[in-house]
Formats: sequence, C-alpha cells, structure tokens
Amino acid sequence: GYSPAAVDTQLRVLGDELAATTAAAARRLEIASELTAKGFSLAALDAKVRAGALTIAGYAATLVPQGYAADDAAILAGALADELGATSPSDG
Repeated sequence: GYSPAAVDTQLRVLGDELAATTAAAARRLEIASELTAKGFSLAALDAKVRAGALTIAGYAATLVPQGYAADDAAILAGALADELGATSPSDG
C-alpha cells in the first residue's frame, strides 16, 4: 500500500492538475468569445489542425498576431495537442 503522506501528495498533485485544466478551459472559452467578436473563429482554427492543414506550432503562431500573449497561445495549443494526443505544443 501507499503511506498516508504518499496519498496526500498524489491528491495534491491531482488537485493541482485539475485546477490547471479547469483554468485553461475557462481561458479557452474567454479567448474563443473574444475572437468571435473580432470575426475570427477558434473552432475553424482547431479544425485546420484536426484536418492536418495546420501544425500545433502554426496554431499557436496564428494566435499571437490576434493579440494574445505567447503564454495564452501555448495554453490553447497545449490543450489541443493533449486532446489530439500530440506529444507537445511545439510539435510539427
């Protein structure tokens, strides 16, 4: 079995991961809404990656000229990469 300290550590790590995932999802919704107001579709950009017409790195690079910080672009690209099973946001 696991010691109580190991269980506590694992629970903290899982809690932190859940909080980060929740924050990333909320930020994605916020950015998608802002982009829609500018006439830019995040869903269409996602679709290009899914279709193989755009790399994850290209996806992130497309967001920066839209006024988003590299950190925001990396969060969105990382989430999409995770969803697609890619190994990292810089792949491709």
